[in-house]
Amino acid sequence: MNKHKMTKFSFLVGILLWQGVILATQATERVALIIGNNNYQYVGSLSNPINDAKGIAQALKSLGFKVIYQEDASKRAMQQAISKFTRQLRKNSIGVFYYAGHGTQINGKNYLIPVDLRDANSENDYKRQAIMVNQVLADMNRTGSSTNIMILDACRNNPLAKTTTRSFTRGVAINVSGLATMPAVSGSYIALSTSPGKVAFDGNGRNSPYARHLIRLIKEPIPIEIMFKRVRTAVMQETQGERDGPQVPWERSSLVGTDFCFVDGCGQITPSYQNNAARIKTCKMKWGRGEYQGQCKNRRPEGYGVQRYPSGEYYKGAFRNGVRHGRGTQYLPDGFEISTYWENGRPK
Repeated sequence: MNKHKMTKFSFLVGILLWQGVILATQATERVALIIGNNNYQYVGSLSNPINDAKGIAQALKSLGFKVIYQEDASKRAMQQAISKFTRQLRKNSIGVFYYAGHGTQINGKNYLIPVDLRDANSENDYKRQAIMVNQVLADMNRTGSSTNIMILDACRNNPLAKTTTRSFTRGVAINVSGLATMPAVSGSYIALSTSPGKVAFDGNGRNSPYARHLIRLIKEPIPIEIMFKRVRTAVMQETQGERDGPQVPWERSSLVGTDFCFVDGCGQITPSYQNNAARIKTCKMKWGRGEYQGQCKNRRPEGYGVQRYPSGEYYKGAFRNGVRHGRGTQYLPDGFEISTYWENGRPK
């Protein structure tokens, strides 16, 4: 091999090694399971869970989550989806479980209702036909994933009481002491669309009040605790005039360490930026050598977005003052990915 070829070979090896180091720091894998059940065969149907599930799935896909989606799922379909979901969770990954549909509580344990649940003569009959929430969370925790998020926008309907579910309400019925029977494992975040033992409104439009505000705010680059607080405020304001209102969403957290945000990399954004997040808009425009779509402020990229270039290269991640700043990934035309923390437009 002559000197020229040796130099070229060494250069290529160096590039590949550099790419390998960058790829090793790739953002944590993020996986979500979304289930929406509308059309129950033996208990009252609901209007919006499928619309809500589709909206949440679309929002999470836009934020880089790998999404597993099910609608009008039988118990077997729900079990298979949960198994597929937990198999894809591994150490240091992030898992999100979202369910919209009927739910109930039996002896202080929460259950999600598949569309094929039949009338039964005992509590044990219902337990055999439903999905126990505690078991789903336990399965997520056993994978070793660093962050497990469970969001339940479920209908408060107790089939054992032979009640007729109204199409405009839903919620999870749990005991007044909250989620005491669920394992408070470090790294978990549990969100209910309404307070323990209360009813959540299904809504008169395309989405429930809870889902509509969650879909809107989940894209904001703010920590999860602040995001759900804003969801709660918006839902309470919207449902204040309802007969059984206001609806008060509720959460329990055992998250530790660095702030978690659904927008990848937003934990790197400064507090002053977080305080201004509510004023950030979404836009699509030509920017630099390419086209930008995402959050912006004063007609400049600000927050989370995607910038695409004519060559096929594109960048997805955080921006500040019009340049890459925060966690993000650059996707090259040859298939390579550069995932790292950026500072003032340059990889750090």
